[in-house]
Amino acid sequence: MASCQLLPQTKASLQHIVDYTSTTNTKQPLVVGIAGLPRIGKTTLCHTLSYALEQDYGLETATLSLDTHSTSNNSLAEVLATLKNWIRTEAYPVIFVEGIFMGYKALSSTHRIWSQLSKQQQQQPQQSQQSPNNDPFLALQKFNQTLIPLELNLYPLINLFIQLSANELEDWQASLGKQSTVFQLYLERLDKFGFFDQDERQQTNNNSSRHLVLFLDKDRRLIRQQKVIDGLRSQQLQQQQQLSKVGNVKHQVVSTTTTAKRTTASTAANRDHRRRTWLLSPLMQQQRKYIIATLNPRVLISFAMMSLLGLLGYSRRLSFILDFFNKINQFVL
Repeated sequence: MASCQLLPQTKASLQHIVDYTSTTNTKQPLVVGIAGLPRIGKTTLCHTLSYALEQDYGLETATLSLDTHSTSNNSLAEVLATLKNWIRTEAYPVIFVEGIFMGYKALSSTHRIWSQLSKQQQQQPQQSQQSPNNDPFLALQKFNQTLIPLELNLYPLINLFIQLSANELEDWQASLGKQSTVFQLYLERLDKFGFFDQDERQQTNNNSSRHLVLFLDKDRRLIRQQKVIDGLRSQQLQQQQQLSKVGNVKHQVVSTTTTAKRTTASTAANRDHRRRTWLLSPLMQQQRKYIIATLNPRVLISFAMMSLLGLLGYSRRLSFILDFFNKINQFVL
């Protein structure tokens, strides 16, 4: 083991690398992307990981920092060309590529931010419109274009990704400065879909989690960690499709239940109609007149019980019973 005491985030990152190398058998260099906010500890993590890998595993390492280069297209192309040359050599089994904007991917032309900035431009008075150098719309467009070479040329070479993320983004507002909105904009996509959200150069199984997220507080202490499953976007779409199927099944159940309720309601309405017809029938009217005329308590109780049975659905039988009952009363009287 290394003689120095490793920080928890370094131990977690080292274990992430060791777990990956133990399950893969390739002679290609291992390229590890390390991303994080300014001054969150990316360079320190690279140095300590390099030391631990060299001392404990005998692996030579190299580090490429994207933050030390200009973001113009020419210099970025030179950086990518240099990286490709490094990967062709066999001297460095492990290569770290770290940077503030590492993992950021260009926003699509349909992203909501473009319509928002365009609307802000239109609302500004003509005389107060900013110069091209200070225009936020043009500045974001230029920055967005610089990410395309990274996404096309560098990102397919990345085997593992380690993200140093702020546990509370508000704690890092001072280091972000005026660019906090830009960081939030691109971090939103990275946090939502992960780095390996599409098919990469290397084929992995469905359960592979090559994206490690380490959440640090304002004092750079590790609070928690999580792994993002490769192809998170496609898995989310599958989950949405499954939920949609469940929703369709629920809709069918609800439709069946509604139909059953309607059938039950229709049956109940027909039953009520028969009961009302029964109570208004000539036989029942004659019986009521007879009860009122005689005021015989025994007949009144019998009529009440028979009417109750009739309301419960025995009207056909009671028609015969009441008819027979009337004939007896007429014979007695």
